[in-house]
Amino acid sequence: MIVFRYKKNTYPENSERLDICNDSGMEAEVMFSFQHDTQGTTYLLDPSTMTLSPGQKEVLTVYAYPTKRGQIKGSIICNIKDNPEPVTIQISCWGVRPELELDSTHLNFGKILLHKKDSRGIMMVNKTVLPLSWMLQGLETLGDEFVVPQDQGVIQPNSCCPLCVEFKARKPVVKKILRLEDLTVSPLGEMKLKSCGGSCKLQIQFSPQQHIAPFSVALQAEFKGFFHHLLTIEGCYKGFPFEVTFTPVKLSDDIRYENLFCFIDGSPLIKLTVTGSCVPPSISKEVINFTCRVRTSQTQTLSVTNPTCESCNVILVIKGEQFSAAHFMTFEPNQSKTFDITYRPLNMTTNGNKHLGSVFFSFPGGRGILFNLQGSAFAPKAEDIISQEVSAKTQSSVLLQVNNWLTRLQRFSVLLEVVKPEKPDPTVFLIGHKSIEVPALAKMDYKMSFNAYKEGEYTTKVTFHNETTGEFLFYLINFKVGSPGVLATINLETPVRKAACGVVHVENPLNRATSFTTECKCTDIKAPPQQIVPGQSKGSLNFEYLPLHVGESTIRLTLCSSDLGQFHYNLLL
Repeated sequence: MIVFRYKKNTYPENSERLDICNDSGMEAEVMFSFQHDTQGTTYLLDPSTMTLSPGQKEVLTVYAYPTKRGQIKGSIICNIKDNPEPVTIQISCWGVRPELELDSTHLNFGKILLHKKDSRGIMMVNKTVLPLSWMLQGLETLGDEFVVPQDQGVIQPNSCCPLCVEFKARKPVVKKILRLEDLTVSPLGEMKLKSCGGSCKLQIQFSPQQHIAPFSVALQAEFKGFFHHLLTIEGCYKGFPFEVTFTPVKLSDDIRYENLFCFIDGSPLIKLTVTGSCVPPSISKEVINFTCRVRTSQTQTLSVTNPTCESCNVILVIKGEQFSAAHFMTFEPNQSKTFDITYRPLNMTTNGNKHLGSVFFSFPGGRGILFNLQGSAFAPKAEDIISQEVSAKTQSSVLLQVNNWLTRLQRFSVLLEVVKPEKPDPTVFLIGHKSIEVPALAKMDYKMSFNAYKEGEYTTKVTFHNETTGEFLFYLINFKVGSPGVLATINLETPVRKAACGVVHVENPLNRATSFTTECKCTDIKAPPQQIVPGQSKGSLNFEYLPLHVGESTIRLTLCSSDLGQFHYNLLL
């Protein structure tokens, strides 16, 4: 079922296509399997077998379906019919679980004037390496007072996105208290009325100074402990707010508009003067400098003070992809807080250029604080320094781990060189592939082989260079080369006083001919005292064994070259 779903291209990002080519002159039947994931719990193949004619190319599709977090490595085994040596392809994938973090789960708008608008925000943070889709549900239950401008979206990897909610106070949700100065009745207190029709006049005055919701008040009279209802007073004062928007376009300490007339039906003309000021953000006098090697980090702690007399939530505006900090901070009135800013460069700065960035704090009332940042990234240090002891004329291998720090595939060209001794030595050989490709955020092993014909100490350097970006990483490997061991053992058996012939082979890797001299302490061995082998070829030394006594022995035959050192052979006689 999973294979069928993949073939329908439901998860195209979970597959890779490999070109399998038959470069031999015979038909090849290839069977594919996994070395460890035999049950197909993480990886799937399509097809599992293929038959290729000479020169034919087919596509092998590999699907990844990780069931746990982290990197999952695997190997594809390619078994070719009638070929005893299988081909192994290393594969890996990263399992990532989508997670969304919120800096708060509550929004408190506090007290809002009627018909006024206010907005609050919650910061949504995606700390994973995959884009994260989000969608809000249940918005229909919020009512008309709340508006959410954006109810769905996508947050990019290691990024954040604010979720804004707007609130407009359309009606009072808290009953207003009618103050004594808003509604007055006179005269109040004790009054004396004549019998049989005595009367008095009461003056009721309603002078509201604020918005008052609809109210109802009973006016009563007391006579010798008995209360009598006289009348009911009902009323309200709705008033109306109006907004003035201030949008300055230039810096000025005094921006004003005089004689702003306000016309209200039934009320005298009101003349207003509106003033404001536009000031630049407060900029840190010094530039915050960072210095570190590429792909490492440096963190500095800075201090910032809330310049206002009110509590506020501030979203930090960070510019410069090499810099990072907290996305959200909460301040009390006039509070000073520290925050960490981290510089992590992924590319080097060259020719005097620097990585530039800034951190901006926007406080209420149009006030802001800006920190300017700049960073310098130097060349990386060696990923590791490795030491090995080996024998001369014996090839040894070293596995080096190549790390891809980017979210895309990188292709590295490989440079192998001997850095110590500085004088080139033609008898030292470094062998390895000329390039390597590493998938995004993955690691691959690179195999380098070393062979030295003479004893000594050598320091080699392996550099992996991205020719597109100019970035690189490198290893240093120290080899201590000891005396060579026995290269071969030759058995010779013959009757007494009857000669037997033997031969040893020696290779000259130089571009010129070299001379070999023969050393052997056994008088029964007869060999030419000198042998010359042309450059880039193999030579053969023929010798004769003529024993004069019965017995068994082990004899050392040595070929000596001033260019290539000693070649030891054991003769079992």
